[in-house]
Amino acid sequence: MKKLLILLVVISLLYFGTKVFLNKWYKVSETFDMEDCMVYKAILDDLNDEEMGLAVFSKTITTALDGQSVQHVVVQHFFEIIPSGEIFCILDFLRKNKKISLLKDCEFLGGPYQLISQDFCSFYLRRGMKIIAPTRPGYNIKEQKVLVYLEIFTRFENDRYIVLLTKRNGRWMVQNKIIVE
Repeated sequence: MKKLLILLVVISLLYFGTKVFLNKWYKVSETFDMEDCMVYKAILDDLNDEEMGLAVFSKTITTALDGQSVQHVVVQHFFEIIPSGEIFCILDFLRKNKKISLLKDCEFLGGPYQLISQDFCSFYLRRGMKIIAPTRPGYNIKEQKVLVYLEIFTRFENDRYIVLLTKRNGRWMVQNKIIVE
């Protein structure tokens, strides 16, 4: 009976200790750091169309156009992403995109970009703007590669992409865009 009680205490300590450790060390930050903002800026610069204005949702998305979670969409395209060798990008992406985050920490200076509320999407579309709805970026261990899922809305069509970026000479560059059907 005494051994059973000791075993129960040890198992409880391991269980709760592991939960506390994981919550403490793997907690996702509520705010964006400068690196996240630079990733978004690289994507926006790549997508920029001089004739159309470019607006970005003020919140990240967790649900895709078709109602699936963005995590599910990325996992479905696992084998298209893996040739780039970035399993850790996917793991970090899955960890960070469980809930919506505000993009207010990212100031897109030096570009014609506006942060907008989802409530005003149709207003900006009628004005002929291209609207970007991004997720949080998922980084590899060395933070030299990153994965972002995004949806692009225009007045005539909606597109979905998984974008892979690489950091070269301190700047993020779009490496690959995978079209999501």
